[in-house]
Amino acid sequence: MHNYSTGGGRRRKHRSTFDKILIGIATVIVISVVLGLSNFGKYFWMADLFSNFTVQYFILTAILSVLLLGRGQRTAGVVTLFVCILQISKLVPMWFEDNSINEQQKYEEVSIMQYNVFKFNWFKEDAMDWIVEESENADIIVLHEVTFDWLPVLEALKEKFKYHKIEPRTDSWGVAVFSKLPYSKFEMKETKSGAPVAIVYANTKNNHKPFSVYAVHTDPPILPKYWKNRNETLSQVTELIREDPSPRIVLTGDLNVTRYSYYFEKLMTDSGLKDSYEGWGIMGTWPSILPNFLRIAIDHTLVSPEIGIADKRLGKSHGSDHIPVITIIQIPV
Repeated sequence: MHNYSTGGGRRRKHRSTFDKILIGIATVIVISVVLGLSNFGKYFWMADLFSNFTVQYFILTAILSVLLLGRGQRTAGVVTLFVCILQISKLVPMWFEDNSINEQQKYEEVSIMQYNVFKFNWFKEDAMDWIVEESENADIIVLHEVTFDWLPVLEALKEKFKYHKIEPRTDSWGVAVFSKLPYSKFEMKETKSGAPVAIVYANTKNNHKPFSVYAVHTDPPILPKYWKNRNETLSQVTELIREDPSPRIVLTGDLNVTRYSYYFEKLMTDSGLKDSYEGWGIMGTWPSILPNFLRIAIDHTLVSPEIGIADKRLGKSHGSDHIPVITIIQIPV
């Protein structure tokens, strides 16, 4: 009697071994990227790019650890699970941090909308309709990538906002700032990379408490040159903030960096500002075509430690590659 199952068993064994090798290689690659490249962003352009995907790394390592443990590859599964837990530790402040002001402290709320409208937006009218609708409750609106094509549709905001400054450009650095709040001064400064910084020295509506709003749009770090430009811009803005005599500072704009980058951490440390995203969950803003948990948050509003956050939410893209962000801050009075 002949046994014909031996060859098939060997093939299955070889296939199983081959599968384990492939999974092992994939695991090593994932762990190398997450723990290796992403932790050297201070020194290398590409490494800094990899540092921005902590949410995605969490999802990937969670799935991979389940698959590995389910297939009996305990060592690789446990290691991947450990990497997953490390990502969770970075995400915890996004849900459990409380940035609101003590209920017993008096404050005045200011609503700030920040929106990169996208210079090639084909749906300007739709975007403007949404902005006008939201403007009923907004005190300050900051728009980036404002080209000359945007001027006609922005006319509608001039009626609602007594104070405004529009600086359109043919490149991606056009900016428009609209304010219902009175301000003592409005400045436009230009960084070494050519990126403009709009600074509004505003006052709250009722108690006239002064605060400064910096509107910034940095270079996207898609190449080493632009990465350096972005880092230099963040450094220059930090210097401006440190020299500002105002006791309360707000920095808002498309910073082209996430909170997981070394350069974002440096920005917060050197400027003394805090991240308004903390306590409000995952809010990805780019690219708008993807679902929230796959987007990265590069549109920010940072505030001085004494400023609270009453509410934070995302709008809809309306033709832009960015999602607008609405932040309601609490200015102590």
